[in-house]
Amino acid sequence: MRILYLLAGLLLLAACTSNVGTERLSTEKVGVYHGLIVYSNDADAMENPEFLRNLDEVVKDRSELQPEVTMLSKSSATEQYPDLEIPTTPYYVFYDKDGIGVETADKKKAETFLLEEAERKNLLKEEPSLGTMPEPPELTVHIGKQELSPTLGSYDWRVDQGDGTGTQVQADSMPPPELVKNNKPLKTSRDVNIELEFENQPESYKVKIWNVENEVINTSENINLSGKGEIIYEIFADWKQGTASYAFKLYIED
Repeated sequence: MRILYLLAGLLLLAACTSNVGTERLSTEKVGVYHGLIVYSNDADAMENPEFLRNLDEVVKDRSELQPEVTMLSKSSATEQYPDLEIPTTPYYVFYDKDGIGVETADKKKAETFLLEEAERKNLLKEEPSLGTMPEPPELTVHIGKQELSPTLGSYDWRVDQGDGTGTQVQADSMPPPELVKNNKPLKTSRDVNIELEFENQPESYKVKIWNVENEVINTSENINLSGKGEIIYEIFADWKQGTASYAFKLYIED
């Protein structure tokens, strides 16, 4: 029976770091290996409703693509494998043309891979530009001499094609505290300067501070470093093309 590699944890749109690896498929292992949950069947899997959704407009028949990426909730996996440490970093998992299982935490890489596969199988409605699915601008946060790339959360983004048509993508994510739960906070002090560098400057943005109970405890127009300890920030930005949320953690030292 063919082993199905499952997406571990809940979707996010890409983490702050990425990891790519390959290994030959096994028909004997069941458990957690290299950050992947491995099953002997897909009875307990559920389709990831967000991942690859933005391929629908360019692919004729997604069922003809090799695997729809699936995922399993952490609680369900824990019930089935109580002795295993279930990874929560989101991985996109698929098979390449040689039957090798591939994992990546880079959403764009996974989408590009499957677009290339669709092209090989003549499943494209039209010739797309590979890897150009509409996404909000990237954000870099400069904290003194340090910098970080926040995790992209929920967004609603539209790209006009110039002929009266456009492509719109809506993606939902977990609340910011869950989104960055496993991210290591960047340590800083209260007296450093912070600058938000957007790939494309938004018309406006707000800064929200969240607690671990998934509650917003402060909203402002600037990043406030007056607290101490671990702080979870969300940047919610607004452009003419849409909106996007970004999340990151800082550890503010005394």
